[in-house]
Amino acid sequence: MLMSFLHLKQKKSLQDDLGLFLPEDLEVSLWAESPLFFNPTNMDVDAKGRIWVTEAVNYRNFNNDSTKLLHHTKGDRVIILEDTDHDGKADKSTVFTEDRDLVSPLGIAVIGNKVIVSCAPNLIVYTDDDGDDKPDHKEILLTRFERFGIPVVNAMKAGVAVLTAENSCMAEFTGMAGMFFNEKDPQEIGNKLIRIYNDEQMRSEMIGTGLLR
Repeated sequence: MLMSFLHLKQKKSLQDDLGLFLPEDLEVSLWAESPLFFNPTNMDVDAKGRIWVTEAVNYRNFNNDSTKLLHHTKGDRVIILEDTDHDGKADKSTVFTEDRDLVSPLGIAVIGNKVIVSCAPNLIVYTDDDGDDKPDHKEILLTRFERFGIPVVNAMKAGVAVLTAENSCMAEFTGMAGMFFNEKDPQEIGNKLIRIYNDEQMRSEMIGTGLLR
């Protein structure tokens, strides 16, 4: 749900429903809601004052029944929301793109006619050359990047032996507690998985070092 915060009269029904605490001189009001968009993850505002929203409708789709839950077969979407009649509420929703490369995108930046979307492992740039709110070009600007080092930190805290790629910040986070592989070498990944599985002493040492780290 997107909301606008206004210095206006006191109307507390929505505020009470949502359990929000606000100073006395503020009001919370609904600006946009479904079905204009679904499950937003991030947003940006363009030069026209429109709000661009990334959606994560297909999040955890491997574990969801797409016949019962909302699912976008062409991929997750980037939505443009507008208040065309200037009444303080969004009344128009435009699908900028629906892309199979978008699976729960988490970041968006609108810069001129370029829309930059982060969706690990890719950083994608869409370009709208003719201003029709549809991308004319798509470029994978960066790829093979991770969502910071939180997964390996959680794994070490949970007492799990860590096997991770060597070409990212994972090595910095894991240190001597983990084992590393070349992400382009499936054979190496498989061999090291088997080694960790079969060598109980080494696995215990990795777990102990991870908990200390």
